[in-house]
Amino acid sequence: RSIASNNVTGSGTVYIVVFNAEVFDNNGDYNTSDGKFTAPVTGRYHFDACIKLGGYSASITRMYADFVTSNRQGQVMSEKGVAPETVTGQGHYAFNFSVLVDMDASDTCHVDVVCAGLGSDTVDVTYNSQPDTMFSGHLVA
Repeated sequence: RSIASNNVTGSGTVYIVVFNAEVFDNNGDYNTSDGKFTAPVTGRYHFDACIKLGGYSASITRMYADFVTSNRQGQVMSEKGVAPETVTGQGHYAFNFSVLVDMDASDTCHVDVVCAGLGSDTVDVTYNSQPDTMFSGHLVA
């Protein structure tokens, strides 16, 4: 990501994370407008993501992020008070996760984030120069 997305989830709204800047995309398979990777050929694909969330209050009850593909869905979840991934400070949380999935040519993959327990959409997907929020993928076989 090159910019933060503010107030995108919090009341249970599903947000598709759009990684709007690329370092490289040799075949042009990732769409920086809608956040979806389209498989150019049938095969097994490996994806990695790190999503940093911020700007939420202590009343949040549930957070999860997942890869959604045409054939599979893989999820990493955190209930309030449980931190299976990296806690990065007060009001910030980072999901780091990966998945290996089978995809047919023209299948898509994207990353969802859902947070719940807040009265409105007040959770941000953050960005800084590291970058904290990133996505990568490649054909394995």
